[in-house]
Amino acid sequence: MLSTCPSCGRPNEAGAKFCSECGTALAARGVDGGIAPGRADASGERRQLTIMFCDLVGSTTLASRLDPEDTREVIGACLRMITQVVERFGGYVARYVGDGALIYFGYPQANEDDAERGVEAGLRIIEEAASLKLHDGFRTQFRVGIATGLVVVGDIVRAGAPGESDVAGETPHLAARLQALAEPDTVVISHGTRQLAGELFSYRDLGPVALKGFAEPVRAFEVLAPTGAESRFEALRVTRQSPLVGRDAELDRLEGLWRKACDGKGQVALLHGDPGIGKSRLTAMLSERIADQPHTRIRYYCSWHQQGSPFQPFINQLERAANIDRADTPAVKFDKLAQVLSPGSSQDEDLLLVADLLSVSPGEGPPIDLAPLKLRERTMEALLRQAALLSAQRPLLMVFEDVHWIDPSSLDLLKLAVQRIPELPILLIVTFRPAFQSPWSEEEAVSIPLSPLDRDESVALVQASAGPTELPPQVVAEIIERSDGIPLFVEELTRSVVDGRQGNGDGAATVPTTLHASLMSRLDRLGEAKAIALIGATIGREFTYELVAGLARRPEPELKVAFDQLTASGLVRRRGVPPAATYQFTHALLHEAAYRSMLRDTRRDLHADLAVILEDRFPETAKLRPDLLAHHCAEAGNTEKAIEYCLQAGRSAFARSAIVEAIGRLERGLELVGLLPEGERRYQLELGLYLYLTQALIAHTGYTSRETYEAVEHARRTADKLGEPPQLAAVLSGQWAYSLISNQLTTASRRSAELLDLGRARGDRIWTLLGLRASGVTDFARGRFIEARASLEMATQLYAPEDQPAYAALGVQDAQVVVTVYLSWLQIYLGYSDRGRETRDRAVTDARALNQAYSMAHALNGLAFTQLMLGQAEKALDTLDALERTNEEHGLAYYRAFVFIFRGWAHADLGNVAEGIRLIEFGISAYRGAGAHLYTTTFYRWLASAYRAAGDYRQGLAQLDEATSIAKESQAYGDEGEIHRVRAEILLDLNDRAGAEHSYRAALEASRRRQARQWELRAATGLARMLAEDGRSAEASSLLGGVHAWFTEGFDTPDLNAAKALLDELE
Repeated sequence: MLSTCPSCGRPNEAGAKFCSECGTALAARGVDGGIAPGRADASGERRQLTIMFCDLVGSTTLASRLDPEDTREVIGACLRMITQVVERFGGYVARYVGDGALIYFGYPQANEDDAERGVEAGLRIIEEAASLKLHDGFRTQFRVGIATGLVVVGDIVRAGAPGESDVAGETPHLAARLQALAEPDTVVISHGTRQLAGELFSYRDLGPVALKGFAEPVRAFEVLAPTGAESRFEALRVTRQSPLVGRDAELDRLEGLWRKACDGKGQVALLHGDPGIGKSRLTAMLSERIADQPHTRIRYYCSWHQQGSPFQPFINQLERAANIDRADTPAVKFDKLAQVLSPGSSQDEDLLLVADLLSVSPGEGPPIDLAPLKLRERTMEALLRQAALLSAQRPLLMVFEDVHWIDPSSLDLLKLAVQRIPELPILLIVTFRPAFQSPWSEEEAVSIPLSPLDRDESVALVQASAGPTELPPQVVAEIIERSDGIPLFVEELTRSVVDGRQGNGDGAATVPTTLHASLMSRLDRLGEAKAIALIGATIGREFTYELVAGLARRPEPELKVAFDQLTASGLVRRRGVPPAATYQFTHALLHEAAYRSMLRDTRRDLHADLAVILEDRFPETAKLRPDLLAHHCAEAGNTEKAIEYCLQAGRSAFARSAIVEAIGRLERGLELVGLLPEGERRYQLELGLYLYLTQALIAHTGYTSRETYEAVEHARRTADKLGEPPQLAAVLSGQWAYSLISNQLTTASRRSAELLDLGRARGDRIWTLLGLRASGVTDFARGRFIEARASLEMATQLYAPEDQPAYAALGVQDAQVVVTVYLSWLQIYLGYSDRGRETRDRAVTDARALNQAYSMAHALNGLAFTQLMLGQAEKALDTLDALERTNEEHGLAYYRAFVFIFRGWAHADLGNVAEGIRLIEFGISAYRGAGAHLYTTTFYRWLASAYRAAGDYRQGLAQLDEATSIAKESQAYGDEGEIHRVRAEILLDLNDRAGAEHSYRAALEASRRRQARQWELRAATGLARMLAEDGRSAEASSLLGGVHAWFTEGFDTPDLNAAKALLDELE
């Protein structure tokens, strides 16, 4: 194809560098719009364009028949005609290409119907070409190819530089290939253009066609003629309010719910439907209808970019209500909060809790000192209490918008609110899109789905939106057809017609293709203010004057004018007065379209500048919102810093018991890690993320979930790449803990030995202590009690209080507390009950002093276990209540099953056998269901004892068989002696005395082999009682007396008391 000189217009051969007529340098790009290698425009934007290639047919024949000057005149006339037609339809002739033209519809000004305009212009070019009066009666014919799609447009077009290709992307290539495919005097369009043009035209389907440069066949259509029908078009939203149309039934329903709420019968309404269906408009109309009634209204907004920020909708609402300015001192902020909170019995506490939520210092007085989950719970209660206090003064209307973007913590609070509202004069309206799965039942909330308007309703809305402008019936019909009855789309399309321009698109994947044009139409009309809107879109749906000013770097007067223009356009809402003003895009899709219209490089640079500004000028925000910095750094391509902020954000969320948010932020960091090159720095960041993710997953899903296992294994592989990093001890401890809780005791022994050997080889006291702890606990589970005691006692000697912060960073439990708890169990097993109780109490005291949730839970769990072992069931129930509170306050998953199992044992011991069996079975099911298996031999042995007490001996023996099977499979022989003893008791109840004696003696042998004197005493007592009953008193006395004589302490325990009483009888 020929290339036209931009200076003299002479056609030149393709590939020519200079014009053969005047010597002007020619473009380095081909007609298909590809970019020359090594060059990329520094500025531009992403748009959806309808691109037309129009080419004169038979130009070679024409040149052979006519004088060159006549040929030039004919081609010039054709190009002038093309230009006139194109401009009539709002298109732009980007450049002339030999005897044809490259034409854009949708740039530099977008129109809502660019695809239709392009097709109509193509047909009109062919029509008018036939009527051209040319030299010597020559009749011209044209081929037209049209395609619609995403492109990148640079500044060259705006500057008017001729001879350059101005777009990058597949679309110009496709338009050129379709033009070559077309027959003379025909228009061929792409499938994308056909979809946008709808039924405005009739077509001939050319089917999938093979085109040069395209890997797959492309669907193409020949345009035959206009049909007079109007295509469907979905508008996005309105920017000026119109009367509510077609929602009388829904509005009456909401008003009915409001009346019930005013009578003290609180109501919840779920308002849901597609974007633009009118959810926000309906809630606003309800507010207007009840405006003259005494009431209070509170509105909350959720945002897609704040889904990882706990309670952000509530924080934003409180800041708005209190009119808190960033420049305010902490004292002023605190006073403002105090003024907006409702007075009540808990006013002081509520104020402190809300101030803490907003990170506002209370000034005088100590800060709140609560465990993170307890603080979260109290804060939620304070917010709910404030709503209740407001409603006590006068009825309260609460509107919670865009809940499909709600963060997990806010959703938890919203669920609590729904539970409380029935007893309060409150109407809560929750709006969301169809993708959101409502957690509320029909009994809890009234569902109000919004459907599209019917034709008459749409006509009424068009007329109302047009205001004093009277639109022709055909235009009204077109708007209705294209809007599909979506109220906001009807309004937006109507106003675009009234304004004289409609819209075109952007490349946002989240914005429907049919909305691109309308969105970009509104943005294009902003003029210079559009740049401010794009900067704001980079910050988020909500942005501040100060941040935009820092990014825009414009003179203050110019900046204020741009902001005023932006506000006047209706595309954003303003709160406050500059420079303390905050702005919000009036619709989320508008924000998305604006943001994604920018090139990646432009967005990256803005995010980079924004991150620097936040760090340098707003350090408080950077400190409180590391997730925000992580987002901007990631989008800026500063991956390493983004990962660091993700890690910081994860730690921060975890510390506040926002576990779900912590996991999300850490997983985002791991996604980014994959972008870093292999190397030490990457491995260090990756290891840190996996270690904290492991802790969060343990809290959320337990030690043995698949997610926890995968995190631990990833951490180990990463640590191996670093050799022996300081965190390796935490990695090995994590692997050991997984193996232990899974009851893979052989593997756990290997893991503990690896950790211990590394610690000793390094001469590292902390690593060695962790290795001794792991070895001792594993040996305890395996029934190697003497070896376990030796390891744990050595670990105790190595512990230094000043090392506690290091232990906290290496695991969720304090090493010394774990060691002390297990040592107390061992001391009791080995016959030193008094020492065991002292050691146990020390563990509880140490845990309380540390104020660490997992350490406290472990200590309470150990306390309850020893109380049950020593026959103190009632005390154990009190301890289990405290353990349950700790679990709930801190979201600890692992110990929940223990509460059920231990309570079951206690109830069975106290005579409530049926309840005991139910609780133990439920606890075992939950425990094993979570992948945990450690100590299940003990649990099944307890269950067997409970079934024995219930008289169900068959089930009792079945539980013991299960315990024995598990012990053999996992090498978990710590409970072997007790399993034999309980079996002996059941067999004795069944009058199988020989079998009972055999099991009693097996219990004695197993207990002696492990030096478990407490278990040996139990077995000896049971066997001695049976022997005495059989007339073998001397043998019984000798057996029991020898065992009892060994003991030097614990004479107040039930086991020793029972043994002493039997000995007295035998004497």
